Parts: sequence; C-alpha cells; structure tokens
Amino acid sequence: MFSPKKIFFTILTAVLAVGLSTASLVLAETQTGGLTVGVTIGSDAVCGNGAVEGDEACDAGSSNGLCSATCSTSCTVKATTDCGGGGDTDNSPTISNVTTTLITVNSATVSWNATDNNGISTSTFVYGIDINYGSSATISGSNPYSVNLFGLSANTVYYFQISVTDTGSHTVESTGSFTTLSTAVGDTIPPNIFNVIVSPIGVTMATISFDTNELTTAQIKFSSDFSYASSTALDAVLATTHTISVLGLWPDTTYHFQIIANDEPNNTTTTLDATFTTLPAPAVADVGHFELSPSFEAITLSWDLPDSPYYDHIILNRQVTGDPATLVELPVDPLDSLFIDYGIDFNINYTYTIYVVDIFDQQSQGVSVNGEVLAFGLEDCDNGDVDDDGDGDADCGDLDSCFSHPHCVIEEVCHDENGDGLENCDDPSCAGNAVCLALHEDEICGNLFNDNGDDFESDCEDPDCAGFPDPQCVLFDVVACSDQQDNDGDGQIDFGNDTGCVSAGDNDESDDTVPSFLQLNVNDIKFFAGNRQIPLAPVNEVVSSLAGSNFTVAVAPAITPQAVTLVLEGATYQFGFNAVDNIYYSDFTLPFVGVHSAYLNIDYGNGQQDSVLIKINCLPWGQVESGGELIAGVEMFLLDTNNEKIYLGEYGQTNPVLTSASGLYGWSVLPGHYLVRANKEGFYERTVQIYEVKNNSINANIDLIKMPTNWLGAIDAARGLALQAVNDVADNPAVEQVAQQVVAPVAVGVSAVGTILVVPWWNLLALLRFLFLQPLLLIGRGKRKQWGMVYNSLSKMPIDLAIVRLFDATTGKLLRSRVTDEHGRYAFIMPPGKYRLQVVKMNMTFPSVLLAGITHDGNRPDIYHGEEIIVNEKNVLITANVPLDPSGDGKTPKRILRERFWRKVQSGVSGLGLVFTLVALYISPRWYMWVLAGAHIGLMLVFRRLAKPKTAKGWGIVSDTVTSKPVGRTVARLFDTKFNKLVATEVTDKHGRYNFLAGDNKYYVTYEHENYETTKTDVLDLTGKEEDAIATDAKLKKKDLSTE
Repeated sequence: MFSPKKIFFTILTAVLAVGLSTASLVLAETQTGGLTVGVTIGSDAVCGNGAVEGDEACDAGSSNGLCSATCSTSCTVKATTDCGGGGDTDNSPTISNVTTTLITVNSATVSWNATDNNGISTSTFVYGIDINYGSSATISGSNPYSVNLFGLSANTVYYFQISVTDTGSHTVESTGSFTTLSTAVGDTIPPNIFNVIVSPIGVTMATISFDTNELTTAQIKFSSDFSYASSTALDAVLATTHTISVLGLWPDTTYHFQIIANDEPNNTTTTLDATFTTLPAPAVADVGHFELSPSFEAITLSWDLPDSPYYDHIILNRQVTGDPATLVELPVDPLDSLFIDYGIDFNINYTYTIYVVDIFDQQSQGVSVNGEVLAFGLEDCDNGDVDDDGDGDADCGDLDSCFSHPHCVIEEVCHDENGDGLENCDDPSCAGNAVCLALHEDEICGNLFNDNGDDFESDCEDPDCAGFPDPQCVLFDVVACSDQQDNDGDGQIDFGNDTGCVSAGDNDESDDTVPSFLQLNVNDIKFFAGNRQIPLAPVNEVVSSLAGSNFTVAVAPAITPQAVTLVLEGATYQFGFNAVDNIYYSDFTLPFVGVHSAYLNIDYGNGQQDSVLIKINCLPWGQVESGGELIAGVEMFLLDTNNEKIYLGEYGQTNPVLTSASGLYGWSVLPGHYLVRANKEGFYERTVQIYEVKNNSINANIDLIKMPTNWLGAIDAARGLALQAVNDVADNPAVEQVAQQVVAPVAVGVSAVGTILVVPWWNLLALLRFLFLQPLLLIGRGKRKQWGMVYNSLSKMPIDLAIVRLFDATTGKLLRSRVTDEHGRYAFIMPPGKYRLQVVKMNMTFPSVLLAGITHDGNRPDIYHGEEIIVNEKNVLITANVPLDPSGDGKTPKRILRERFWRKVQSGVSGLGLVFTLVALYISPRWYMWVLAGAHIGLMLVFRRLAKPKTAKGWGIVSDTVTSKPVGRTVARLFDTKFNKLVATEVTDKHGRYNFLAGDNKYYVTYEHENYETTKTDVLDLTGKEEDAIATDAKLKKKDLSTE
C-alpha cells in the first residue's frame, strides 16, 4: 500500500516532469532555416574554433550558422537546409580580441570587439569565482566594448562569459578567466576617476560623487579661484564609489575643484580643474504677524521671525510718523520676538519698521506698523471694570497692568485634589501652573498655555503654532467695511469714512483712483512659495499656502510707481524693485491658519492709487499622531517615486525635518507625485503616498502605530497596520476613479452579455473597509435610529457593502467614506458645514429615479436624492436614507440556473483547494504553511460571504393542480404594485421550491412555465414590515396542447 505522503510526492513529481518538459519546449529557439540555436553546450568546448570538443555535435569554425553550412551556430546539430530563395545571408556575430588588463588585487578591466553583418542588438557580461558566474557588469563603449570590475578578492581566479546577440536573434558566447594579484606590492598604477557628478548644488553646499576603478580614499580641494586653498576632510575609507559634501560655500559663486584619489599602495590621481556654481541666496522674507499694542506707558511690539536657515538678525527702527529726521534704531536681540518701547511721548504717532538681515548681509524690504499712547491714567485693578488706562481692558482683564495684583491672583493648588491619580505637573489640570510651564522647552499648541515661557501668552499669536489647526485661532470672515479696522492702511475705517466702502456690507475696502487701464486684479499679481521657485495660482481669487511659511507677492505695474506696499493684519510690507525682470517683490512670513485679507497698494503719485484685495488662505500644517496623541520629534522625509530623498535647498527648505512639539510638519512643493516617510524610534515606520498635491502643500495628517511591548499590544498593532494598508489602497483617488468609471460600467456590460460572475470581487475591498469601520455602527439609539440606511427602492431591502462617500459641497473634496453593513447602515459625525453624499454599488443607480421627489418612503424618513446637506451644529449625525434603483432588467432564468450551477462548482473547488492545502500542511508542517492554511480558510469564508446571496426563511411550493406534483424550472417573478416594476426573478428547483425576500411595500408574483398557463397571485401586502419572506404556494394548470 502507498502512504498518502508517497502518493502526493508521486503526483508532484509527475507534475514537475510535465512542467519541465513544457519549459524545455518553450525555451528551445528554432531558426527558420532549420538551425537550432540558443542551446548550451559543455563548458569544456569552444564553439566556433573548428574543432569538435566536449558535447559538440559538429564545429565548422567561421562557417557555423551560414546557409548550406555543416553546423549550427550552437555546435549542437548539423544543418540540413539552406536559406532558400536566394535571400541575403544572415551571419552570426563574431567576438574577437578579448583581453584582460589593469588587473590589481581588487579590480580588472575586460575588453573585446563584436561584429555582425546586420548589427549587434544586445550584449551581456557575467562573471564569478566559478562557471556558474553569479554577477553581472555594465558594458560601456563600442568596439572595443569593455567592463570595469571592482571589489574583487585578492589572489582569486575569476571566470567570465561574454554573450552577443545580433538583430537576427543569433547568439554567440566567449568565455575566459583571469587571476587577481595576491598583493598590492609593486602596484604603481594610479587609480582612474570617472562618472563625476555634482548634484545637488545648494546655496551654501554642493555634493560631488564619483567612481574609481579600485579602492581609494577621497578628498576634494576647492576655491573660487585656481588656488584650491580649501579642502574637505579626508574620506579615509577605501571604496570605489565616493560621495563628498562641500560645505560652507557662498551663494551665487563659481567654484573650481579637483578630486584627489589615493589607493592603498599610495598611488595618487588628481583630476583636472572642474567647476560648479552655487545657487543664489534666497530673498530675505520679512517678519510675520507684526503687531503694535499701546499701553498706558509704553508701546509693545511683537512679530514672528522668518523660518530661514540663513537668518542672522533684525533691525528695528522708530520714527515719528512722517518725520524721517527722528529715526532711531532700537536695541533688539536677534532671537527676540517682542520689544517694549518705553522711550515715547504721549499722543504722538510713531512708525516702527523691522528689517530682516541674513548671514549674507542681504536685507528685507521692511514691514511697518504705527500707533501712539494716549494720555490716560493708571489702571485701577479693583474699581468695577473701569478702563482707566484706555487700552481696552479693565481691571483683572488688563493683564499688562493687573496680572500680579492681589485682587486678580488666583491660587493654584496642584496636588491630587481631584482624585484622578495624577499629581502636580503630571495632571493636565495643572498645565497653567508657573512651575509646570517652566518644565517645557517647546510650545504645545492648543492648550491655551505659554508652555515654553516665551513672549507669547496666546497660542494663536505664538509663531511656533502658526500652522496648528486650532479652531480658536481660525479666522472667520468678517465684513471689512464694518469691522472697525483700517484693513487697507489708508487711514480710513469702515463705511461712512472709508471711500473704498460702498456699503456696510462691503467686504472690500480697496479704493482705486487710477484710470481703468491701470487697474490691476488678483490674476495680474504673481504669488510664490519656496524662495520664489514655486508659483501659486489663485483659486476663486484666493491664494493658498502653509501658515507660517515664507510667501512672495510680485507685481509689474504698467508705469513706474512711487511706492508699492501690502497691508496685512495691520502691518505694511514694502516692495523692492528687481531691475533684472522689472518686477516689484515683497517676501514675508504668513500669519496663522485662516483666510486673511491683504491689500496691495500701488501709489503712482498725484493722488493716483490702485488698491487690490488679496485673499490669502493660510493652510494648517500636517500632523503626526498615534492613537490621538500628537508626536514630537518624528523624522519626516519627502521622497520621489523612486524612494529617493528630494533636495529642497533651492526652495529654502530642509529635508528631512523633525515634527514640532505639536507634531507639525510640512513643505511647499511643485505639483507631482510624492512619498512622505515618517520614522521615530518606538513606532513602526510608515510611508504615505501623496498622489495629488493640493495648493502646492504637503500637509497630510499621518497616523503611526506604536510598537507593542506585549502580545495584546501586538494584536492591536497588527490590526492597526492592516487598517492602514487597506485605507492607503482604498483612499487612492485613482482606485476610486477606476471603481466609478471602469469597474461599474464593465460589471453592467458583463451582466448584460451573461458573463458568469460567481464571486463579486467588486465587493471585496468594500468588505475589508467595512470590517475596520464597523464599530461606528455601535452608536446608540435616541428617539429615532441613529444611522442612515441604503436600500433597494423596489424591494425595500437594505443593500450590503455599498460605499457611501461624503463630499464637501463647496470644494467637492472627499471627506469621509463608509461601507454599509448587512442592514445597509452607515453614519457620519460632522462639524458645521455643507455636504453631499454619493453612494456606489455595482448594478445599482444613484440617485433613485423611481423615488425622485419623495421625502418619506413608508416608515423611512429623510429620503435622500443628492441634495445639499447643511449642518449648523457640532457633532451632528448625517443619517439620510438613500434608495438605489436596480439597473438593467434583472437576471434571466437561464442565468439564474447557470449561476446556481457555478456556485456549486465554486464551492466544490474551494473545498478541494482547502483539502490540498491541509495535505500540504500535513506533509510540511512549517510555520508559513500554517499561515497559508489559515489564510486559505479565511479567504474561503470571505468568498462564501460575498458569493452566497441572502435568502428568506421558508419556501413556497409550485405544484401541478391535478397531480400536486412539484413543478421544477418554473419562472417566478416578483413585481411591486406601485410602479409595476420587476423586483426579482427566481426559478424553482426540482422540488418546486422558491422564495423572495422583501419588505414595506405591496407586491404580486407571476409564475411561468412552458407547459403550464401563466398564473398571478393577489396583492401581497408587506407594508410596515422591514423584512419578510414571500413564499406563497401556487397551483399551475397545464396547457391544453391539443388546441395549439
């Protein structure tokens, strides 16, 4: 008797034998003239030398492969046919002059010639320490061809093989060998330097890479002249591939350099002079968020320093407004972001201007604010909310005057008084305690405290939080002509005083006094991010970029103006003229997140001025979190699609960057396809695809999975990683577009021509997404169901695994996706806004045409047809009921029978496959076989879940009126009474059984059979029922065939 294992191996051996025979037949290449080529002969034979050796069947030397010759090009068979027809001769290629030179302890060069009467198509070179070779090399040149081999072992025999194929698919080979030197003693040949590349080149650095033909050290000497007075540190590591960074360079400068390579025997090669030119220094951006706050005795100035690696210091000037003779420079530390000026007089208006200076002594255009201190008295901190000093704040609300007043001090007790198990600074309740604040080095955004103890008490004013999406800081659009502010800097405020306001509801204070041909609009202005290298295009007259990043406005007036300024948040930014392109530029730092109104003012003199309103949308930065907790210190890399790090020096940005204390990161980039990689110790590394760059900003929120410390954590981590993988695929816009534009139409077409679809693969991705999103359906019940339902408009049955997408109704941006469960349920919890729903399900149509205009369908309220959904409160559930119309005329009886048959076949094959998997597990019980077996069982369950339709409980029996025998293959059709539309079709089995599943509607059933008269039931009323079986017994009367 044969054991199961022996039987299995016998079958496996037979299958492999058949496979190998087939592979041999496929790999054999037969020339049309009857000559077999491409067959390998014994390694001890040289085909083409005229001598029959080893496994050769023949060898006619240079005549091999020629028409009417005596031997094939592979020396394996004798030729029996010629070219025929007198056509041109197609000779095999010839390899000659194979030489090995420049042999050292670790390198060698092999060269050869190859010719053919019709041309060479491909050449390959392989080598190794035996005739199995195992390594390949890149071929360079042409007649002679050559390869440079590096990293070889000393005193070792290396074998190589050269293969050449011509355009007629004839291949010849040449083999050889060489031995590397045993020692470097006596090596007097200096190394070769080649493949010199200077890239990337930055403002203050350049990277030079090159190769050498043997192991060498490397060094770069460089200077801005031919002295080569500077040099990099010696790279003493012996290598054949070298990359050296040259640092400390000056911008926009041409440098001369030489490469010095020294091998182990101390042979040195120095290259000839070569040059590169560094990039120009980026334009210096002015400070952002420059504000002036007068108090009863001083003027307080605050600003955001620009985010630039080349920043050096600032210059702060003060003068009496309109009197340049009073200008003085105020002492300010380069790192300060606040200055309090006590050296002022009451009731005098002062103008303050800040200039930024970089390490290259370049200076910004300057930004100005003005204000004055009015003569008021001192603030009385306990007199009934009277504003004594006129600063707009009274008593304890006046932090400048009353912060430490005994009446305003609130004792903070930071022990575990609240019994939460956390004491002192570990308790979030103590976050504002002065002692706890002193423990933080970095600002934590969104907690309303000054964590790092800097000059900014409010997170909304702190430049460290400029890109933090804090709802308390986001600007709301206030009507400009009634906000009590001088938004355009013309000294006039609101309607009635500002000549630019035509009404109190006017949102544009700009006032043009120039002829129409000089008037500009937003589209006449250029905007840039990234050191003026990334153009930004306004969308609906709003230009967007990352909050707190450097931003450039450029304008080219038709005639020369006297001055060009931009007013933003009360600060006036100056423009500088560039004589190269005749454009005026202003570079500055954007304020915090929100839409800000800026005014570009062009003064042509003589009262002629043009003013343009510019809406700037300051975007939030991306956040990195884990389980809802923001993560600081994550190393973020911006990569191209080849997984290579992108150099951002020319855009004035660094890569990689570390996330801030609030987990923030971001870059301004050109449009394209990018990868973002997040890496931090203790977390799984994650790489996210950025398929579409919006607003030239990389600011995607990224969730990291913490590495587990126990087996329970490992389960959660595995689930989280799986969820990330599924979402990364499902949220791919290309996948969603294909699903909408390709998958659904093809599925309908396949259904129309009756193509078998045993397993609906369309639903597989939806099922995977549903498995991870199902907890959302645990929301409790209130007065009504706290979820919406997607259902069939005719059968009223819920639709499983439909994809429900929620879009922003204003921008069209996809916000959320959900997948319905077996009860058709979904739900979204959303903040205030305007939204639209879209539902996708194969063979179903959205929105419903049958129920158009209907707001209630039975016991289902809020019927949705694609209307705009307006949410006015926080955390509102969107739970509309969405009907879908079935597409097509339903399944034909033949298709129903065919699908029933193939479902049985599929179940059998699936079970048989599981048997084979279990047998393989029995034979080879390795860990990965257990994984495969588990995966197979899981897939079988998933396929059964997707392929097996939901059926009702109970059966209706169709039988003969006279004999009462069941009538098989009877076509039962279910119709709704309201629209008289076909809902479903079934075919009775051999026992006459059928059933339908429907609900909350009125229906009737018809029965058709070729030998019986058609029968129709009375109305079946399921009104008010969510789900019920239609399984009515029916009696059929035979046709009287004698009268037909």
